[in-house]
Amino acid sequence: MKQKKISKALSLAIASTIVFTNFFSIGLTSKTYAIAEGNLETQDVQTNSGNIEFDAFYMNNNQKTHEIEKELNNSDLELCLYTNVKKGYIKNAKIQIKGENNTKANIKLQDNQTPPELVETIDKDNNQIILKQLNTGTNSTFKVKVDSIKDDKYDISNIEKINEIQLIGTYVNNQGKEKELDKTIQIKNKWTAEAKVEIFQETESCIPYKNEEEEGIILQTKVQTGLENNVAPIKLTLVKIQVPIIKGKVLKDVKIVGNTLATNNKQEDVFEKSSWTLDKEKGIITIIQKNEVRRR
Repeated sequence: MKQKKISKALSLAIASTIVFTNFFSIGLTSKTYAIAEGNLETQDVQTNSGNIEFDAFYMNNNQKTHEIEKELNNSDLELCLYTNVKKGYIKNAKIQIKGENNTKANIKLQDNQTPPELVETIDKDNNQIILKQLNTGTNSTFKVKVDSIKDDKYDISNIEKINEIQLIGTYVNNQGKEKELDKTIQIKNKWTAEAKVEIFQETESCIPYKNEEEEGIILQTKVQTGLENNVAPIKLTLVKIQVPIIKGKVLKDVKIVGNTLATNNKQEDVFEKSSWTLDKEKGIITIIQKNEVRRR
């Protein structure tokens, strides 16, 4: 995650450098639910072949459910996948995990997990599971571990999203006749996070100066803020800095410069005046950093 750094030079008083952490870039995609939320639990497990059944679900408190809410950093979530081959067999089968309407899912297959017995390969890069041949009489539920998606550019719709679990393959009946198999089950994942704010401050430099017109101090400090363990995207950060009076001298000037893309989507550029305010009478600098939603 890129950090943000703001430096402020001033005369006759002090100000601070500030570093914001945990800033995902937030994007927003529109979404519509093809299946009403109340009907997720009534989806038909029958595929386009009358002899094959397929389902995808979670277990929560020993109850089967197609909707679940978990912490963003949870690493124990298991997706249950059910297949039942009554007659014939399935070859060249895979299970694809994707978001609704061909978007990116907000879950991903976990790294370094042992494939279950019916699974040939877990392809985490493409978020899909390659199955072995499923023969007549296969009636099994296996589990794979999934994590939340946390990209540097964070799509805010990933906080709550309908995912599609799609079984694709070729069904061969008892007479050897082939038919393309395609069945999709929808599940809903909600992600939450308990945010604990972290803040750190230190002095970086203190430079006294004197010229024919005035004397004072240029003091630069650093304030670092963020969320512990980078648990979630930050929508807005507001920081107020109280500038002390030194030897009766008050704040004269402030300059704010951002030097990474993570601060204001610019590099090595003066912070826009709209992003901060200065109350000279009270000696307070207020900085507001918004993580704007980018619509696609």
